[in-house]
Amino acid sequence: MSAFHTKLGVIVGLISIPFLFVPVLDLLMGHCFFVQGCGEHENLKLLGAFVATCFAAVCVGWLVSRLARFVQENRDKT
Repeated sequence: MSAFHTKLGVIVGLISIPFLFVPVLDLLMGHCFFVQGCGEHENLKLLGAFVATCFAAVCVGWLVSRLARFVQENRDKT
């Protein structure tokens, strides 16, 4: 993990988690979580929202890493 683009991808992925959690939570659970609760499976839905957010953050970090690698390789060619 000594390459700059890998470190950048990890940092951006970790930073994106708090920004992605609320939209994913709203998408998966709707407004019931913020108003009155979602019933008996609320904890399982929260766990699913957290897992989906982590997966989305991994995707964001990977895309940033690939983009940084692409830019670095093209910059070195010129």
